[in-house]
Amino acid sequence: MKLVLTICSANYLAHAKVLGDSLAATNPDYHYIIGLVDCIPKEINLATWLPYEVIPVTDLGIPEFPAMAEKYNIVELNTSVKPFYLEHLYERDPAVEAILYIDPDVLVTGSFNALVAKLRGYNIIVYTPLLHL
Repeated sequence: MKLVLTICSANYLAHAKVLGDSLAATNPDYHYIIGLVDCIPKEINLATWLPYEVIPVTDLGIPEFPAMAEKYNIVELNTSVKPFYLEHLYERDPAVEAILYIDPDVLVTGSFNALVAKLRGYNIIVYTPLLHL
C-alpha cells in the first residue's frame, strides 16, 4: 500500500482537500491521509471528506504534545509532529510500502511512478519541483 500524508491545522483543511482531489485525479492508487494538528471545527463533518482519511493529532497519543503546543507556533507544531504521524502509519499497517509527505498547499499534476521507483534505492528522498527525476 502506498500512502500520501499531509499535515495541517484547520485553517488549511480546504488546501488539503484540493491536494487530495488532485491526487485522486492523477494517482488514484494512493491512500490519502490528512494529519490534523488542531481540533476538528464543529462546522466540519468529516464524513464529507471521504474517501480521504483525517487523523487528528490527539489520536497519536503523543505524551509531549501539550507542551509542544504551548512552545511552538503553528508552523513549528505542524512540522514537529511529522515523525509521529509517519511512525503511526507504519506501525498500524505492515502493508505500507511507501509514504509520500506533501505540504497541503500543493497541487499534484502528474504521476508519482518515477518518484516511487527512486524509493526502491533510497530510504528517503527530498523532492522539490525544481528537481527533475
